[in-house]
Amino acid sequence: MRQRLTVANVIKYLRDEIRTSELPEYQDVFDALLTLPGLLGEYQNRDLANMAKTLMSQAEGSVQELGLRIVERMPAIPSDDQAEVIHLLIDIARSSADLKQRAADRLGQLAVDNVADDARSELEGWRKRAAEGLEER
Repeated sequence: MRQRLTVANVIKYLRDEIRTSELPEYQDVFDALLTLPGLLGEYQNRDLANMAKTLMSQAEGSVQELGLRIVERMPAIPSDDQAEVIHLLIDIARSSADLKQRAADRLGQLAVDNVADDARSELEGWRKRAAEGLEER
């Protein structure tokens, strides 16, 4: 229990005290948090998903890359965040950025059956367009 409180405090500090543009400096902290299975509880996963969404919506490459890196390492995306995360991944996959292939790969890893209804249609639509060659992968 004490370990989860410490993790929650670290995530709260990163979320509340560090500017979004400075979060890439804490990449090692995010990596450590996401490496140990079972370390994060439901609320910590939600906080990380929210930070990832904020990071992926930024134009600056290293900031966007950290958001993608967090989503890549999350074993599951909380259902309340899936639609927005999928939308952001599709935006990155459609861009000409260096992150395009990684975003497409993460979209390919998501199990449609485990995705919330509001996100499923967008994911299925992107996959269909990608299979038809209308979306680059």
